[in-house]
Amino acid sequence: EEFSAYGIAKGNGGIALLDVPSDSEAAREGWRTGDVILKVSETRTPTMPGFIQALQAPTSSGQPFMFTFARGQRIETNKVTAPVVVPTLKP
Repeated sequence: EEFSAYGIAKGNGGIALLDVPSDSEAAREGWRTGDVILKVSETRTPTMPGFIQALQAPTSSGQPFMFTFARGQRIETNKVTAPVVVPTLKP
Protein backbone atom coordinates (compact mmCIF):
# COMPACT_ATOMS: atom_id res chain seq x y z
CA GLU A 1 0.00 0.00 0.00
CA GLU A 2 1.25 3.51 -0.71
CA PHE A 3 0.67 6.91 0.75
CA SER A 4 -0.29 8.19 -2.69
CA ALA A 5 0.18 11.84 -1.77
CA TYR A 6 3.79 11.14 -0.86
CA GLY A 7 4.66 8.27 -3.19
CA ILE A 8 6.11 6.10 -0.45
CA ALA A 9 5.13 2.68 0.85
CA LYS A 10 2.97 2.83 3.96
CA GLY A 11 5.25 0.34 5.73
CA ASN A 12 8.22 2.68 5.36
CA GLY A 13 6.54 5.40 7.37
CA GLY A 14 8.17 8.73 7.97
CA ILE A 15 7.76 12.10 9.59
CA ALA A 16 5.58 14.44 7.53
CA LEU A 17 6.35 18.15 7.74
CA LEU A 18 2.88 19.64 7.91
CA ASP A 19 3.83 23.32 8.02
CA VAL A 20 7.18 24.88 7.10
CA PRO A 21 6.83 28.67 7.21
CA SER A 22 8.71 30.32 4.34
CA ASP A 23 10.65 32.59 6.72
CA SER A 24 11.75 29.77 9.07
CA GLU A 25 15.20 28.27 9.61
CA ALA A 26 13.79 24.98 8.31
CA ALA A 27 12.83 26.66 5.01
CA ARG A 28 16.28 28.24 4.76
CA GLU A 29 17.74 24.73 5.16
CA GLY A 30 15.65 23.56 2.18
CA TRP A 31 12.58 21.97 3.81
CA ARG A 32 9.08 22.40 2.39
CA THR A 33 5.60 21.70 3.68
CA GLY A 34 4.69 18.14 2.68
CA ASP A 35 8.22 16.69 2.85
CA VAL A 36 8.35 13.30 4.58
CA ILE A 37 11.58 12.52 6.43
CA LEU A 38 12.44 8.84 5.95
CA LYS A 39 15.97 8.65 7.41
CA VAL A 40 18.37 10.63 9.56
CA SER A 41 21.86 9.65 8.39
CA GLU A 42 21.35 5.89 7.89
CA THR A 43 18.67 5.47 10.58
CA ARG A 44 15.07 4.94 9.39
CA THR A 45 12.58 7.25 11.09
CA PRO A 46 9.11 5.69 10.73
CA THR A 47 7.89 7.14 14.04
CA MET A 48 8.35 10.37 15.98
CA PRO A 49 10.17 8.62 18.87
CA GLY A 50 12.55 7.02 16.34
CA PHE A 51 13.09 10.39 14.66
CA ILE A 52 13.94 12.05 17.98
CA GLN A 53 16.29 9.22 18.91
CA ALA A 54 18.10 9.53 15.56
CA LEU A 55 18.52 13.29 16.09
CA GLN A 56 19.99 12.69 19.54
CA ALA A 57 22.66 10.31 18.20
CA PRO A 58 26.02 12.04 17.98
CA THR A 59 27.33 12.80 14.52
CA SER A 60 31.01 12.17 13.89
CA SER A 61 33.09 15.29 14.52
CA GLY A 62 30.00 17.48 14.60
CA GLN A 63 29.26 16.79 10.94
CA PRO A 64 25.86 17.92 9.60
CA PHE A 65 22.95 15.51 9.58
CA MET A 66 22.06 13.89 6.24
CA PHE A 67 18.31 13.44 5.80
CA THR A 68 16.59 11.21 3.25
CA PHE A 69 13.07 12.36 2.47
CA ALA A 70 10.21 12.11 0.00
CA ARG A 71 9.11 15.21 -1.91
CA GLY A 72 6.71 15.22 -4.82
CA GLN A 73 6.84 11.40 -5.03
CA ARG A 74 10.66 11.44 -5.37
CA ILE A 75 13.30 10.43 -2.83
CA GLU A 76 15.85 13.16 -2.14
CA THR A 77 18.55 14.01 0.41
CA ASN A 78 19.23 17.15 2.39
CA LYS A 79 22.36 17.93 4.41
CA VAL A 80 21.40 20.18 7.32
CA THR A 81 24.19 22.43 8.52
CA ALA A 82 22.29 24.54 11.06
CA PRO A 83 21.92 23.25 14.61
CA VAL A 84 19.06 20.78 14.78
CA VAL A 85 16.55 21.40 17.56
CA VAL A 86 15.36 18.08 18.94
CA PRO A 87 11.59 18.12 19.47
CA THR A 88 10.09 16.81 22.68
CA LEU A 89 7.06 14.56 22.99
CA LYS A 90 4.37 15.26 25.52
CA PRO A 91 3.22 12.18 27.45
